[in-house]
Amino acid sequence: MSEALWTHLSSQLLPAAYGREEPPARGQAAVLVAITCEAGEPSLILTRRAAHLQHHPGEIAFAGGMWESEDRNLAQTALREAFEEIGLAPDVVRLLGRMPAFQTKRGVNVTPVVGLVTEPVQLAPDPAELDLIFQVPLSQLRPECAVRRDSFQRGETRVSVPVFESQGQTIWGLTAAIIAYLTSLIC
Repeated sequence: MSEALWTHLSSQLLPAAYGREEPPARGQAAVLVAITCEAGEPSLILTRRAAHLQHHPGEIAFAGGMWESEDRNLAQTALREAFEEIGLAPDVVRLLGRMPAFQTKRGVNVTPVVGLVTEPVQLAPDPAELDLIFQVPLSQLRPECAVRRDSFQRGETRVSVPVFESQGQTIWGLTAAIIAYLTSLIC
């Protein structure tokens, strides 16, 4: 893929913040929106949460999790969680930036950190957390590819989020909202 695309995307994102920042407040989380080009076109690395989990079992998500005190910033949280959950080494991820935080219905602020996987990788799901890792080309995640839209109330605001189907998996909710934001920046 063209370096111009990654430069453009990076210019549309907030800085990833490599250095020490003010520690995030409790209830902060980060996910890694990992883009790979192994198949010749940009694809997102997605996971399916293990069926035995208490929260969000079987749902499609980006690798990520809660900020921990040893994390310098939320970018490091996203990289640490991606390594723990899918075995993606931080040194093969070129951080492009981060999106504004999304708030879950449980009140957790989730910061999507966007990174380009710079070399071929072998990924393996941590069975304690995941039961599947798969990649979906960005071309299949454009707004016109949505199979439907889900609407819900968030405070005083009515929110509409696309729902995608890929490889027998349904991508919806927060994950689909993050994808829609990403594609709005590059499509």
